[in-house]
Amino acid sequence: MAVKVQKTGEARLRRTSELSRVLVNRDEAPRYYSNSIIITPAFFDFRMEFGEVLEVRGDEMVIREQAVIYISPQHAKALFELLKGRIALYEGLFGEIPKAPDEPKIADE
Repeated sequence: MAVKVQKTGEARLRRTSELSRVLVNRDEAPRYYSNSIIITPAFFDFRMEFGEVLEVRGDEMVIREQAVIYISPQHAKALFELLKGRIALYEGLFGEIPKAPDEPKIADE
């Protein structure tokens, strides 16, 4: 990912891996809890629907949609690699994350 940085009055792009620190203003970003995600790939992007499971009735699940985020295939792949690394770090510190029990399928997987 590239971010715009100012250096001696000149704007230029640098890869985040080259930066020692990236400052993010988190004051205005909305916050949501999500225990459900549906990911739909398309040619130009991945659609990620984050939601909260409110209840399960038989073979139906009621989900409140919290946020929908679209990312490019390149960002999806970078996110995948980042998550793999963070999960490995987490499991190294706290032990293996157990697999979730089988849940009803919402969409074709």
